[in-house]
Amino acid sequence: MYYALLIRTDPELVDDLSPEDFVTLAADVEAFDARLTAAGQNLGSVRLGSGDDACVVRLRGGAPITTDGPFAETREQLGGIHLVEAESPAAAAAIAEHLVAARIGSVEVRPILGIDLRTTVLHEAGM
Repeated sequence: MYYALLIRTDPELVDDLSPEDFVTLAADVEAFDARLTAAGQNLGSVRLGSGDDACVVRLRGGAPITTDGPFAETREQLGGIHLVEAESPAAAAAIAEHLVAARIGSVEVRPILGIDLRTTVLHEAGM
């Protein structure tokens, strides 16, 4: 089954990181990605821009309502998404425990109920 690992970072924890900490985290992310890929579980990931440039769109009574900012009232911001393949929710959670982002925020594990055919084709092509 496929799972989305939703990465949320805490801006206060990120602000406290030194340049050396960022170098270490980047190396740890590369190592994590390499292990996940070697295990055949890495379906891809994306890093998202700042929540400062985000907006939320809702339809109410057929009319759009657009507000600035992240999708939720929280200090943490959605920073990225990893798509993984795992045998069970527990196995997906075990993968999430190794995400570097868990050190400076949280990782929400969500099952993916369907996957876009274009993504499946890219995955099967090794992309």
